[in-house]
Amino acid sequence: MPATSGFVLSFVNQIINMKLVSYLLEEHDQLAVLVNGLLYDMENLHPDLPNSMSMFLNYWEDALPIAQGGVEMIEEGKIAQGKGIPVDSVQILAPIPLPTSCRDGYAFRQHVAAARRNRKVEMIPEFDQYPIFYFTNHHSIKGPGEISCMPDHFEKLGEKIKKHFKIYMLSSSIDNNDKLRAVENKNVVDYIEKPLTEQKVFSLLKTVKPDIS
Repeated sequence: MPATSGFVLSFVNQIINMKLVSYLLEEHDQLAVLVNGLLYDMENLHPDLPNSMSMFLNYWEDALPIAQGGVEMIEEGKIAQGKGIPVDSVQILAPIPLPTSCRDGYAFRQHVAAARRNRKVEMIPEFDQYPIFYFTNHHSIKGPGEISCMPDHFEKLGEKIKKHFKIYMLSSSIDNNDKLRAVENKNVVDYIEKPLTEQKVFSLLKTVKPDIS
């Protein structure tokens, strides 16, 4: 097993019974643990624990066991529920609000597998052994809620120009709400779920040029 995969598995196994949450408190990010719908700030678990995720990660080996001990105290009733606040009463941020970098997987495994299956070839085992990634924009990391996007520049185009374009939305989301929003957009012709197979491409081309074969 690659060293990176081993680290990730160790990370997941260590925090599997503990949920870390970053939320907005007085214009800065506050780190807390989520237990039974309540958020407990790190300082309520132990005065030496960092109050931000970035600092918590910097002192991971020392901070993690202390935080886990604090969660056990909450579950045992040694830390009063009055110390917690309802999770739905705060603005939740991204788990790591200000990451120093972000790596994105080169491709979803199912996309690669589907593409190779369409070509009648087996999935390559190296895909799981040597993860391929690229560095993406870490400043674009956002938490739950509305996301501010650029204005729809397509709407600024004249009708004579727009009639020459057809917009299809390609997404890996399986949320029906995402599909509904896409269908309700007057500029979107259709919503297509990934992977983009040869058959789907052919069907798209048929809508543009029906006599294609």
